[in-house]
Amino acid sequence: MIHIMSPVLSTRSPGTQFTAQGLGDRVHLLTVAWCISKASQLSVTLHLHGKQSIERKKKSFVEILELFPKGHLFLAFHHLEPLDDIEFENYLTNLGIDINRIFYGDYPGWNEKSIGIDVSPYLCPIPLLKLEKHDHDRKYITSQWDTTGEKRRFGQQEVKEIISRYRSQGYDVIAVGGEAQEDKYKKSLFEIAKLMSGADLHIGVDSGFSHFAQLVLPASKIHIYSKPGNFWSHHLFRGLDNGMCLNVNFKKISKFSLFLVKLRYDSPKLLRIVHKIRLSSKQTPGRVK
Repeated sequence: MIHIMSPVLSTRSPGTQFTAQGLGDRVHLLTVAWCISKASQLSVTLHLHGKQSIERKKKSFVEILELFPKGHLFLAFHHLEPLDDIEFENYLTNLGIDINRIFYGDYPGWNEKSIGIDVSPYLCPIPLLKLEKHDHDRKYITSQWDTTGEKRRFGQQEVKEIISRYRSQGYDVIAVGGEAQEDKYKKSLFEIAKLMSGADLHIGVDSGFSHFAQLVLPASKIHIYSKPGNFWSHHLFRGLDNGMCLNVNFKKISKFSLFLVKLRYDSPKLLRIVHKIRLSSKQTPGRVK
């Protein structure tokens, strides 16, 4: 059995706690545990702190867990609301748990500490779940564009034009999530999983169901959309590395623009390095003439 703890602090926003607020956060945490379990051939328990264990989130975690094969993953909910990762780690260690922190070595966050298990190699690629598929008499794709992240959104007209291009290729386009027409594709992860498993493609922004799609579709069948000025996450960069297709039916992003996007992602880290070098040079005694 391998025990991993969910991060307490955000790796991108100083002083902000990571509370697994969104569906994508919860799907991703269980995806990490799934990838480690498959690679190690051991079961994995994911430990969640108090702010990730409120009733709404607990119910969501359990619903997601039910999609995975039995015996691979387990959840442990704790009431403690730690202030940082060290406090949560000490709490779990004092319970006699041989706990592991996790970090992302490929696209580290600005405030990320390289302590514990580097999970990025386990996520490249993500082992797919074998789920029951939705029965549909025409070829179809799933689609999600609604997101709570304002800087990930596309305008209504832009989305309409993108979807029309897929329809012109003979696809039925079925929305999942908040904009779904059928209630079951808004509320039931089991029904959404069946639907997405049988889809030719999944299209949309870097949001909850793009995480979900990576568990049921090869990365090459996920068409992700973003703009140079949008928010880019490590999930998006890693997805592209795994083979996701970027802006298939939208304005293409040049290699240079993508380079600048990655530079912007890393810029706080680069700025810290520059400041350290400057500080070090000021503290170094001058050469005696």
